[in-house]
Amino acid sequence: MEMGFEEKCLGYEFHYERAARPKKVSQAILAQIEESGCGTLVIGRKGSTQAREFRVGSVALRTVAEARDCAVWVV
Repeated sequence: MEMGFEEKCLGYEFHYERAARPKKVSQAILAQIEESGCGTLVIGRKGSTQAREFRVGSVALRTVAEARDCAVWVV
């Protein structure tokens, strides 16, 4: 916040049901980004398989592919 970011754009977590389809989850994430007016999304890369090697999960992959007008960090 010291750098000028709005409080509503910091510290947000998105929770969803494990059985939810990746498309539905990614659409909900993107809708939240658009609604809040945030310019950056930080999303975890690990999918539900908990694979050790670097693989981008289906939700992260779909979200990155469909994100518009915001920076996306995959961590």
